[in-house]
Amino acid sequence: MAVETNETAKNWLATNAGVGNCFATSGVSYFTVEGDPKTGGTFIVLTFLQTAGLLDATKNNVIVNGKSYNDYLSETGETGIADADDELFIEFRLTCIKEKTSMAKIIRECIKNHVIANKRTQIIS
Repeated sequence: MAVETNETAKNWLATNAGVGNCFATSGVSYFTVEGDPKTGGTFIVLTFLQTAGLLDATKNNVIVNGKSYNDYLSETGETGIADADDELFIEFRLTCIKEKTSMAKIIRECIKNHVIANKRTQIIS
């Protein structure tokens, strides 16, 4: 069962993983779980927060705005991060539509940048 994102969590993401307190498709500075600095949009930051939450060893890793997965949980009252098919993902899609940007394009660009950064030659799905 997916986690439902509350308004506090949405506001937290807009403030800490957005631009101008809004969800963004680019311009957000963040760190990968490995600690590499990157720039991207709210959705990719959310993905790295979600990834950090998978292991106890990475739950306190700083991902965005000096905040970790555990900070997200404690500051929002959430018990996890919503899956990509939840309300937050839909809201991100609406942001992309408003900015006339394709989500697929953003996700492809994020994957491409991650692959290049990690010198991987292919993605196996």
